[in-house]
Amino acid sequence: MKNEIRSFVRRSVPLSLLLFAMAGTLTVSGKGNREIPDHRSESLASVSSAQRIATTRCNPEKEVRIDMSGTYSGNINYPDAGLSGEALLTITGNRFTLKAGTKSETGTITAVRTCGYTAVAMMFGQWKMPQPGEPVLPPLPMLSLRAVKKGGQLALIPSPSETRAFSFASSAKK
Repeated sequence: MKNEIRSFVRRSVPLSLLLFAMAGTLTVSGKGNREIPDHRSESLASVSSAQRIATTRCNPEKEVRIDMSGTYSGNINYPDAGLSGEALLTITGNRFTLKAGTKSETGTITAVRTCGYTAVAMMFGQWKMPQPGEPVLPPLPMLSLRAVKKGGQLALIPSPSETRAFSFASSAKK
């Protein structure tokens, strides 16, 4: 049952909605709360249920900004921008440059980790404030991604709510 729920949530619930919903379910107060058993360790048997829930659940309201600065060589697939094949992704602070063949894209990147999930927002281009009388430009392309970083390797894949195709997988950090 748990795996079916997780699979459903990953496919259909945007991360922000999931985090909002989880924030209301993790409070431990008042009547009606029941103990959630933790079968990972017998040593937890002497701990109160409030302490057990607090130590075994993540806090979705606690988030940590992640600095993914580095240079990553790997493979890209982003058909909307015409990027595919071998690529070089350079991240410095919250700015990135993505080069594949003769094409190059720049923009901003933000990564936040909460509950073991690293959410990434990549906005392509540089937003420009229109001057009075100038037409308002359309919004810049933005992708909602998930990052998986192990050692010097970085993988960026679409979040469950992202409808556009995008993937980047590095082979090693330079």
